[in-house]
Amino acid sequence: MSSLRLRVAVCALLALPMLAPAQELSPDLRLWVRIKDHIRQQIASTLDYTCLETVQRLRRPPGRNTRMETVDTVHLEVLYTGRRELYSSPGARHFADDNAGSFAASGIMAGGAFGEFVDAVFSGGATFTYKGTEILRDVTAARYDFHLSSFVKPFTISLVGSAPFVTGLKGSVWADLASLDLTRLEVQPDYVPPSLPVRDIGMTLDYAPVRLGPLDLTVPQAAEYWLAKNSGEEDRNEVGFSQCRKFEADSSLTFPSADTEK
Repeated sequence: MSSLRLRVAVCALLALPMLAPAQELSPDLRLWVRIKDHIRQQIASTLDYTCLETVQRLRRPPGRNTRMETVDTVHLEVLYTGRRELYSSPGARHFADDNAGSFAASGIMAGGAFGEFVDAVFSGGATFTYKGTEILRDVTAARYDFHLSSFVKPFTISLVGSAPFVTGLKGSVWADLASLDLTRLEVQPDYVPPSLPVRDIGMTLDYAPVRLGPLDLTVPQAAEYWLAKNSGEEDRNEVGFSQCRKFEADSSLTFPSADTEK
């Protein structure tokens, strides 16, 4: 084959993906494209909003018959800038601290629930697999499992008493079939060093549509973080978000009542 014919053949092969008509995409892939575009627009619209984050911290001591015990309740303001979460004491006008753990003297204190995890999953680089539909909080939701490699988006996790380690993310997303709004996000590290005495670790985030000023947006309403150790000890954070507003302006937030959701 001459060099001219070789170049023509290579160009034709490279052009094949661009010539594939949109209607050849599978239904679940077409749905995913719509969901992803919608959620990315929602993420862009909620940048620079701040909310009051209330964290109830619980712990189960080792032992067969032990129960979850309340450790304390932590209140802080959280702001997502599009790059990272920042924190401050309630009512403070200056956000400077990017470590949620600095607001607790001891125990587990997790960050990332307000904006970092969902932005990482939907910003590109993750692979998704369609898993069908499920009824979730009275709505029919499409579920996609995902994996985000640490080579694409590395996350550093620090556990008390242990050296930080780098990991990717895995988990699932649920989106309302009717509105395409994000309903739930479940996130876990895809790697935990075997030297750590950790049996299970992860976070579940639940989202709700809200009226925020002139906009209808979907924001996190609640989150739950858990860390289970080989010893049987378990730490859990139950997180709620409220009093959300635009950082530089006054606004109002109203969650729909249980009656209006049905």
